[in-house]
Amino acid sequence: MPPSRTPPILSRPPHILTPILLSLLLCAAFARAVPPPPAYVPNEAAAWKGYPVASLKVSDLPGDLAGQLRSGLALAAGGGLFGGGKPRFYPATLDEDLRRAALLLARRGYPRAVLSVGFAGADNDESVAIVLTVEPGEPVLVRSLALEGLPENLTAVQRDRAHRLVQTAAGRVFDDDLLELDRLALVALLRDAGHASAQVAPRVDWVDSLLVDAALVAQPGPVMWFGEVDPGPIAADPIPADLAPLVRHSSGLRRGDLYSTRALQQAEENIRRLELFRQVRLDTRPATADTLDVVAELQPAPMRTLTTSVGWWSDDQVRLAASWRDRNLLHAGRGLSVQASYSRFRQDAGVTAWRPAFPGPRSGLSTTLGLSRESEAAYILRSAKLTTTVSWRPTFVDLLGLSLSFGRQWLEAGPESNDAFLERDGNLTLLSGSWSRDAADDRLHPTRGGVSRAKVAVTPPGLLSDFHFLTAEVERIQYRPLGRAVLAARAGLGWGRPLAGDLDLPPNVRFFAGGSTSMRGFKRRHLGPVDATGEPLGGEARLIASAEVRVPVKGRLQAAVFVDAGQTWARHDDIDLSELEVAVGPGLMVNSPVGPLRADLGFRLTDVVPDQPRMVLHVSVGHPF
Repeated sequence: MPPSRTPPILSRPPHILTPILLSLLLCAAFARAVPPPPAYVPNEAAAWKGYPVASLKVSDLPGDLAGQLRSGLALAAGGGLFGGGKPRFYPATLDEDLRRAALLLARRGYPRAVLSVGFAGADNDESVAIVLTVEPGEPVLVRSLALEGLPENLTAVQRDRAHRLVQTAAGRVFDDDLLELDRLALVALLRDAGHASAQVAPRVDWVDSLLVDAALVAQPGPVMWFGEVDPGPIAADPIPADLAPLVRHSSGLRRGDLYSTRALQQAEENIRRLELFRQVRLDTRPATADTLDVVAELQPAPMRTLTTSVGWWSDDQVRLAASWRDRNLLHAGRGLSVQASYSRFRQDAGVTAWRPAFPGPRSGLSTTLGLSRESEAAYILRSAKLTTTVSWRPTFVDLLGLSLSFGRQWLEAGPESNDAFLERDGNLTLLSGSWSRDAADDRLHPTRGGVSRAKVAVTPPGLLSDFHFLTAEVERIQYRPLGRAVLAARAGLGWGRPLAGDLDLPPNVRFFAGGSTSMRGFKRRHLGPVDATGEPLGGEARLIASAEVRVPVKGRLQAAVFVDAGQTWARHDDIDLSELEVAVGPGLMVNSPVGPLRADLGFRLTDVVPDQPRMVLHVSVGHPF
């Protein structure tokens, strides 16, 4: 989430000038300790004057210092449209780079570093390779970090967070960038404690040439409180009058609440999630000596939208979808949408009405009347249901949902599957709860973080329902960078059982596996129990596990290597991990604005389920997980 704009009251010096002043102070202090620039052979350097620099290598340094140092040198910079050009070597440029390197090393706590330069011919002596050798010498250490001027109103938790800065700083190599991070952390802590104009200045005292005592001197300023929330337009776009109360309510900010930058960021996120505004920016302005009004600068989004899509997937083949939405049809942000979709196996149509920020700022209420038809080879299921859902976001990444649906469904079983589905037509009342946490860094092309999901559904006893069951699903997805590649892994479990004397689960709540987003060694839904003709019947338990490495190839082209494992069992008490099917294979994908266009080829390594292809090709849009 983009951070909120810093209020004007917080945007004045000295915090902008602090890093500059600190650097000047450190340079002056280090000047006495930095040795003179090393002598390299002038004639040798002059001999390569004007030659292209083929490479510049920096000797090993602690941590990532070598990479930082090299990235700041002019002779290491690439040129040309794609960064492939080579800089020309000149002794004057080398002298400037050596001064930059010495300054960087001094700022990172190594003022006694000694640098030496070597030259060698490259590319048949048509260019020069430069080796910069660094002997860092003894580092400057932080003996202590003191916190001065902390206000009395800090809570015990906040005071403990502040003193952790002291504990982590003592004994480390002095680094003015780390000290600046400590300063910013203390500023954020003070502003979250209500001190909206808090400033912190660093101070460095030399104990001797290898030890410093540092201090962060706080000027907290007065404790501030939130005043009114004032919605206003960006440029000339007017804000509908009925949305102003919704903006105030959704922000979660109340007059008299203690000022906090974190609360301001949360308010901005709450308003953005209304999906009523293209741009959301929160600012503050002084109202009284101890009160800040919040100014919400908003640009309305189009209230009415019509979207259509068409695509082809190997699982569903042709898939069509259309939806019309009015985000403010019923005023005050209450909206209505009509949606429909079609594929070979499923057709849906529905109408949804919703009310945002109900009952609280981070919750919402929606009601959907839907019709659906599932057309599988083993059965045809028609259903109509009315579903009401209350959702709540306790944090930026967490979403909780509670739904209650009433409906009726009609089942036509195939001639070979008649014995597999004991129930026929009937009423279905279902209570379900869900939780999800999406902490991945990107929705379309994730590289780190992860996603967790859990859902439980049950037919409540005592309510009108001809079906009785309990189902539960959990899934965890994790992403981790491996250099330029990404490792993606997933594990998911589904479990269900009939209740109140029922003998089986309805087909629309059974678990299926196999396909482009499931187990890629099988066709869609074909991993698990099948009827006499080989058509899938689903089961009461499912286990899926996958891992793949995604590697960039060139431009938008990527490749992947994956391994999938999984199984579906007819009964929950039949789970046997020795029956897991395993498949491996390559994948090829092209990144697009709607997600990667993928082709995956799965090869089965096991043969637990007979009469299934040993190789399956899947074409899809989006990553399988």
